Amino acid sequence: MDIKTILKTSVAAGALMALAAPMTLAPVSSAEAGNEVGTNSKVKTTFGGRVHRSIMHIDDGQHDGIFQSDGQSANSEVWLSGSGQLTESVTLGAYLRWDIEKNAGGQAFDGADGDEATTSPGFGSKNEYITFNHKSMGKLTIGDHDEAGAGAPNLHYASLLYDTASAGAGIEFTTGANGAWSGVTVGAIWDDIDPGTTNVIRYDSPAFGGLGLAASLAQGGSASMKLSYAGTISGLSLKAAVQRTNAEGAGNDVMTSGSVAVKHSSGLSAHVGHGKTETSGTEIDAEYQTYGIGYAAKFNSLGQTDLYVIKHETEEAAADNAEADEITVGINQALDSVGGRIGMAYSQISYDDGLGTDINDIDVIYFETGFNF
Repeated sequence: MDIKTILKTSVAAGALMALAAPMTLAPVSSAEAGNEVGTNSKVKTTFGGRVHRSIMHIDDGQHDGIFQSDGQSANSEVWLSGSGQLTESVTLGAYLRWDIEKNAGGQAFDGADGDEATTSPGFGSKNEYITFNHKSMGKLTIGDHDEAGAGAPNLHYASLLYDTASAGAGIEFTTGANGAWSGVTVGAIWDDIDPGTTNVIRYDSPAFGGLGLAASLAQGGSASMKLSYAGTISGLSLKAAVQRTNAEGAGNDVMTSGSVAVKHSSGLSAHVGHGKTETSGTEIDAEYQTYGIGYAAKFNSLGQTDLYVIKHETEEAAADNAEADEITVGINQALDSVGGRIGMAYSQISYDDGLGTDINDIDVIYFETGFNF
């Protein structure tokens, strides 16, 4: 029995349990902040949003400049959520989320003279789904949401300003002392073997002894499954996940990935993750690994401070025998009184095209502040 057959059975069974069995449930999360609004007295409605602003100094080995944008992984966005008691044991929820249009939010150097060149990304739908949540039998999600395996290769305890090599994603690498354009951008060299967001039917089981199971079927046929764990072992907080996704010929036909993260009561944490694709029609199969350490403590009255060092590596994401590396050192300060944050990070991104080309490193100094409401 293959993964698609297993997932179809799992999702169908989850749907029947969520819709037919008696149940009770927690409302849909409204992310980091939000206030109750709305006129329908039968449901609880929440509105929320956040504004994240970043300032980046980027040096591609030949050009340098300062750019502004929203956050690199926590975008400026707004959301609406609602929940209501469908039966004594079942809660029905709904969620809408949008990225906000940015003025000059994209980063690039002009291909002619190397001056700063920006784009203005428009409003974008991020999520739109309905959930049937059962107290003891799990949750069924229908709509624009993460596939079941999402997040498995990148578990960590450190509070990062950005992850998976997202800083300066629009910047093109330069080659040699004269700085010729390579035709390859930072965003093109990474594949973290992490399934994304699409239209799905997804089932998430309740946690049993810290273990959880998720399964989804996506529009277009992609089938995804994840096994996860969160708990305490020998005084260490631990979380782990492994996923497998059959992407039905979408470039990464089969993606397998996972990660483990541990945290000590002292605030020290560490993580390691790995992933690999099996791609039909080509021998180029991307491979990914990440590892890092972090330290979290409360040094002031503002909130928790996180220090971290993270390494990402990808092979064959952009081309045969190509390799990419990124190392990031960062500090993130939580602003508990407003549910926001402020921090700085430095990243160096290296790329080898496998052809012996002298490709310059890209250095990014990143500052971000965020406000949630």
